[in-house]
Order: sequence, then C-alpha cells, then structure tokens
Amino acid sequence: MTKLNIVVAGAGKVGYTVAEQLEAEGHDVTLIDTNEDKLSRASDAMDVQTIAGNCASIHMLEEAGVERCDVYIAASGVDEVNIVSCLAAQKLGAKHTIGRIRNPIYYFDERDADFLQQQVEISINPDFEAADEIFRVLQFPTAERVDTFAQSHLDMVTYHVPKSSTLVNLPLNRLRLRMNEDILICAVQNGEEVVIPNGSYTIRADDRITVLGTQPDLKNFFTQVGAFQHPVRYVLIMGGSRIAVYLAKKLLLAGIHVTLIECNSTRANELSEALRGCDIILGDGTRRDILSEANFEDQDAFVALTNYDENNILTSLFVSSQTGMKVISKVSENHFLDLLGDINLDSVICPKELAGQQITAYIRALQNSLESSSVETMYRLADGQVEALEFAVRKGAAVTRGPLSELNIKPGILVAFLIRNNRSFIATGHSVIQDGDRAIVITTRKGLNDIDEILDSHVPAP
Repeated sequence: MTKLNIVVAGAGKVGYTVAEQLEAEGHDVTLIDTNEDKLSRASDAMDVQTIAGNCASIHMLEEAGVERCDVYIAASGVDEVNIVSCLAAQKLGAKHTIGRIRNPIYYFDERDADFLQQQVEISINPDFEAADEIFRVLQFPTAERVDTFAQSHLDMVTYHVPKSSTLVNLPLNRLRLRMNEDILICAVQNGEEVVIPNGSYTIRADDRITVLGTQPDLKNFFTQVGAFQHPVRYVLIMGGSRIAVYLAKKLLLAGIHVTLIECNSTRANELSEALRGCDIILGDGTRRDILSEANFEDQDAFVALTNYDENNILTSLFVSSQTGMKVISKVSENHFLDLLGDINLDSVICPKELAGQQITAYIRALQNSLESSSVETMYRLADGQVEALEFAVRKGAAVTRGPLSELNIKPGILVAFLIRNNRSFIATGHSVIQDGDRAIVITTRKGLNDIDEILDSHVPAP
C-alpha cells in the first residue's frame, strides 16, 4: 500500500473523522484549524501533525507543505473558504483536491454547479449523502440502512431480527433451500460479536443481518419472512436543516406528503418558499403538543434532523414508544449512542461517517494505477468492523485466473456477488471472475485497495 501525504483543513466533525480514518489507514496526515482546542484533541487521539491557522491563507498552506501533498481536503464549516483554499492548494501544487461543499445552490443552480466543478476536483456533500441514505431507507422501511452498489443495480440492506421473526433459529443453508431469490446474508452483528457467516450459521434473535440482493429479490425475501413494509406515503420531519431541505425535495418529487416542524420563524419562512407543497409548522418538535399538531401518530415515518443530537434521540425514542412507524435519527456524535446502552434507535444516520467513507474510498482508488482493479464504492458496517467494497476488475487481474474455490483467498474475506453485463449473481466456489466484472467483497480486513489483495500469495493453491 502506498502511503500518501494528506492535508486536511478543518478539525470539525467531518474533518476530524476524515483525518482519523485516513491516519488509521497509514497515511501521513496534517490537520489545519484556527481552533487550538480542536487540534489538541486531535493530536491526543491520533498520530497527526497539527497546524493552527487559516486554511485560506497561502502562507499557512505553504507552512502545511501543501505543495508536496498528494491530496488536499478542505473540510471547514464555510463552503466559500473551502472553495478558495482548494483553488489555492491547486495553484501551490497539490496533486488532488477534495472540498466539503454543502450549500444547495452549488448543486441546484446550473451556473454555480459549473463554477464549483472548475474550482474543486471532487466535492463532498455530507448533507446530500445523508438525505440520499434516508430516502433509500424510507423506500425500504424494513431496513435499518440501505446501501447501493453498481449504480443502484444491487442493494445491501441491514435488518434487525426481532424475537418473533421466522428467521430465528434458522440455519443459513436451510434458508437458501427455502428461498428462490438470489439474496445473500453476508455479515451478522449481535452485540460486540461480528461474523461473516457460512452456511452452518444459525440466525438468532437480535441479530443485525446484512443482506445483499436486487430490489425485487430483497422485497420478495422480506415478504416471505413476514418482514416487508411498504414504502412510506406520509413523512414528518423535525428540524429545517440542509439535510431536511435535500430530503424534502426528494420526497416531494416522489409524490410523498411531507410535514416539517421548524422552531425558528425566519427559517420556517425560508422553507415555505423553498419547499412548495410541504406543510411547514412553526414550533418546537420536542414538545408533544407540537407533534400532535403535526398529527405525528398518523404519519408513516418520523425523521429527526435538528442540529442537536439530544433532541433527535429523545424525540425519536418518544415517537417510537407511541407508534409503530419508521423512525430515523441524525446523530453526529457517536458517544450519545454509547450512552443508550441496550435502548435501540430504529435507524441512525451519521453524516460525518458517510463523508468519511466516501473520501476514504476515493483515497484508496488514488493509491492504485489506472491498470489496477481499484475500489469503486466502500461502506463500513457493524460499527466499522466490516467493510463492503465494490471493485472494478481490470484486465490481467490475478483473481481472474481460475474458479474462486481454487484461489488462495485470505481468511475474513467473502466474494459475495459478481455483476456482469448488467446482471448480478451470487459468487460460488465455481464462479470465475472475468475482466470487466464488478465484484462485491465483504471483509473484516481493513485497507483493501485492489481486488488482488484478497489473495494470499504465501499459501499454496489448494
């Protein structure tokens, strides 16, 4: 693996998370911020160089060695500062630039979008990614989370198995005999225990199973086990954040009725102008009388998107206790979830983690040459203990030299699905990976950059 020199500007939630993940992958990371307390916290927690200063300053960028860096990541809280600093980093000689840009104007206005593309090589929008994730879950409310591969050709669903489920005490090899669908349970988490299961694994109550398959096959699977819920029609959103705006626009375009609660009168008026067709209620969504005014008990789903984790968590728990609807909560600080112990939220969205995954996948792809079979998509599952990776298989890859059963695949790695000519199928021991395939790999190993890294060259062929 090639170690990269990476400069991260901004030690807030996203910048800190990105620096933490990239440092854990073995890269040399320099972190810039004007807040010395944030930098002190970062240097205490990880092995990074820290520099106090303004990332929009040429002098500060030169001090950080931007002219020698492989990747410059602008993750401050101000879009315009990120754009300017990316442009400055490019002028100084940074090989690649990534900017955290959140304002909807840079995505919905064609001229502003063109301007952004000219200034920033790769733009990351954690708010848009979070809204997209929430929208997918609302389309498949059975799931705690829904991720996609190969341009939505294949879905990966995480599902919490209740005690009453017909899946409980069912071995996976028997499950496969009973189901006609091409679905694969590729990871299981129960408490601290995480496994990539084989056919002998028996599903237990409270397992969180990760299931791969096409949308029709997943729908049929969950219908057969009595767990399928129809897509929602009425959604209540608490908090008028940027994520709420992105989400509401997507829901309204899909013909879903949206009610949004916002406590700030100025922001509520802005939302009324921006979200035509959305019912806006001015009030505090943590109050029961305001929730009742929004007819919360008659909704299909509740989404908590305020800027305060405490409000999102407590209100979500209350709504869950009063209804059987789908509940999704935005939580930015993971330590709040640790405090909940055995009290489970339905679905949790963490924008900074989504941004970290996206940037890490891009960095891994950069580490390889154009001829290699690099990472196209990456997701972290089971509290980061499992990675799900999509590789584009290039000509000459070592994994194409024979059936999977004859390859020396390292422990802790499962080649789960192959996608070939727009058709997906479960990979078996008889499967042969071909040039041009997309391979979905599930692994407990960290840091895979190229699909050939799944092979153990030190073990003789079976």
